[in-house]
Amino acid sequence: MIFEGTTRPITREREQVLDYFDRYGVDKFRKLNIWQVDWSKKAQLLGRSGNYSDPRSLFEKWVHRFIEANRENVKMNQGRKWRAVRRFGETVLKSMG
Repeated sequence: MIFEGTTRPITREREQVLDYFDRYGVDKFRKLNIWQVDWSKKAQLLGRSGNYSDPRSLFEKWVHRFIEANRENVKMNQGRKWRAVRRFGETVLKSMG
């Protein structure tokens, strides 16, 4: 079993993500908010070589941080401000493709 850090094993799910990166390339997954994980480090621990670095632009990183920071408020609050935030988020995500 391979461990990340001192006590947590690298899960099969994380290995599968690396398999997907190998199969499809990291760019295909740039719009998913999965980049808080250092995939290059995980790959190195598993003895893999390849490009597993974050492919997102600064704007895409900002959008992911914005969504993460405001997710609960957007879901729970129905006021005008949060409806506008929701519309803004939808528009930005659509423009990203």
